[in-house]
Amino acid sequence: MQPRSAPRQGSTVIVASLRGSGELCAALAEAHLSGISCGKVDEIAGIAAQKSAAAIIVDLDDMLGVSDRAALKALRSSSRATPIIGIYGYDTGDSQALAQEYLKDRLFDQICSRPLDLDRLLQTLKRPRTALPRDSRDTCAEPSDDMGIVGESPAIVAIRRSIRKIAATDVPVLITGESGTGKELAARAIHQLSSRRAAPFVAINCAGLPPGLIATELFGHERGAFTGAVARKLGRLEIANGGTNFLDEIGDFPLELQGHLLRFLQEKVIERVGSTTSITLDTRIVAATHIDLKKAVEAGRFREDLYYRLNVLSIEMPPLRARGNDIVLLADRLLQKFSREANRSVVGLRDDAIAALRSYTWPGNVRELIAVLQRAVVLADGPWLTASALGLLGASAAAPAAMPTLEQARNAAESACIQRALTMSGSNVRRAARILGISRNTLYRLAERHAIILREL
Repeated sequence: MQPRSAPRQGSTVIVASLRGSGELCAALAEAHLSGISCGKVDEIAGIAAQKSAAAIIVDLDDMLGVSDRAALKALRSSSRATPIIGIYGYDTGDSQALAQEYLKDRLFDQICSRPLDLDRLLQTLKRPRTALPRDSRDTCAEPSDDMGIVGESPAIVAIRRSIRKIAATDVPVLITGESGTGKELAARAIHQLSSRRAAPFVAINCAGLPPGLIATELFGHERGAFTGAVARKLGRLEIANGGTNFLDEIGDFPLELQGHLLRFLQEKVIERVGSTTSITLDTRIVAATHIDLKKAVEAGRFREDLYYRLNVLSIEMPPLRARGNDIVLLADRLLQKFSREANRSVVGLRDDAIAALRSYTWPGNVRELIAVLQRAVVLADGPWLTASALGLLGASAAAPAAMPTLEQARNAAESACIQRALTMSGSNVRRAARILGISRNTLYRLAERHAIILREL
């Protein structure tokens, strides 16, 4: 085994573990680190007082008691300058849930899942530690445009708070929510607030890539791997090395390739198409989906083990209709932006326009709001926009007989979008898929779900 590079020669790493400490300390010794093992968290403080620790590693599979939590809080307070890293993986239930809870309380700088990649861990130790945000920044008095996520509703304030905490970690994140709720915006905020901000943020639309090209787009290929492969191509995972990969619409990731993605999440290695050489990468995965992955697992369309690997930490983006007065704040901000871009002098919204914005259900969420306001600014006849100018006059006056469930509203909106795209494209499936920003295979699957008949022209 080749010796690994250490953060400092002769540094000490304190390992609190009952099961894996011997093996971990032996591996640390190969990297010229002195691993000191202890069986309880409350023993760490005494050891740290005698030794200048480069890091503290706590095995969450063994530390599940209330006393351990109290000891961790005390340790965090007394060791602000020392990185504290948690590891888990023997127990996929309690320890993973505990890891998420501890991350929310900022008791760790990083959480690592087994199998432990020591090389990656040592690289983390060599990076300068990012100071934790001050508590004063974690209040409801934060600026409404913080992270580019506009709003003052409790749901959005909680989202921004979660993003700050998650950004300080290095584990996979799953962002859920309806289409158009700002999932990519949240992913970019996580990246920008993390220690990876100087490295690339690479977004991949899993629904927009043809199934036959996903493997080469994600993992890359070697020269001569297939007809037309005249040169080596780096995959998007490799391009984002050191940074963050955003896998949008992960629910549409082909089942036959999910095993390859799972291997990367577990071992942090890939193989380019046409190669047998493994490449180790340091890329954080943030995935997003608007579908219920649990139901996809039950239906056999998504691997259960991959779901749990992706869903270590999660954020659910709220729909626009659940954000109260945020819609008016968003509309005002967007109006100013679009007015400048279109060189128009639109001042603001009339009372009936505000009422229409609030009463409309917004199945397309923020993305739909953007489209409505862009069109209204371009076509406006005066400085003030009315409900009629927004195209929401009928929508604001018509109240539904009964409140639909979230699933009913989502299905209705999805079906309506597909029907509209087919009308706009003259029933051409390829053009309709392009309008919707999805692949033809995804359109066929959605059409079957909603009993929509497609025909190729």
